Amino acid sequence: MNKTVTHDRTIFRWDDLPGEIKNLIYEHALCHKPHPVLIGLTSRGLYHKTTTCRGKSRTLVPNILLVNKQIYAEGIPILYGDNVLQFKYTYIFSVFCRNLRAPTLELVESIIISNYNSISCFYVHEIKSAFRKLATDATNLRSLVLTDHPDSYIGTTKDSVQQFYDVAKDWVMSLGRNKDERQMAVARLLEFGPNAAISTSQRWNNEEFMRLLMKRIAKEDIRGFCTEKTGFFNDWMYRVEGFVNFDF
Repeated sequence: MNKTVTHDRTIFRWDDLPGEIKNLIYEHALCHKPHPVLIGLTSRGLYHKTTTCRGKSRTLVPNILLVNKQIYAEGIPILYGDNVLQFKYTYIFSVFCRNLRAPTLELVESIIISNYNSISCFYVHEIKSAFRKLATDATNLRSLVLTDHPDSYIGTTKDSVQQFYDVAKDWVMSLGRNKDERQMAVARLLEFGPNAAISTSQRWNNEEFMRLLMKRIAKEDIRGFCTEKTGFFNDWMYRVEGFVNFDF
């Protein structure tokens, strides 16, 4: 008579894993640099998952954070702090900021905004609100990169500086108590991506942008920045893909 050999199941608890192993798992599940941030329509009839910027092999696994409060507390700083968050359009950037509470946005350290010159007049209010949230909540931001300026939207460098300052003024004003502090902070935080200066008409260059921006900052008085609570339009329309949209 043959006897089947049975083996008792060995359960290895997550809490028993060494911290180095946990961090390695978190890194594989939650990190991809730079990580494109995508949005999709919330309506079931209209929703279509976009995969043009990120294939399946690059999709993060943020649901690991929903297992329990401990894993959430350990992993959420990695998801938002260790990733370089890349936004293809400024509107996606505004949707992302709208979905985050202050404690989570405080974890964000690196942001890339592509095509920021293509700001539609319909979304100016939302983008202003997004930069206002950066001013009040993103206190650990270390890098804001502007890249991929499409020539058809650029106009002159002066026009581009004015457009940026119009939407980002509250963020700029929050960086210091006077113009000197704000200028030093902008020089430290604001960067340009490798494609930022591409322009067939030669109307754009990064050095001129920074010079004019510093000049514009110097003109601003010390009134502080606006902290009033302003809403976003179309709150119901979009959701952020691949991120945890609530806090424990």
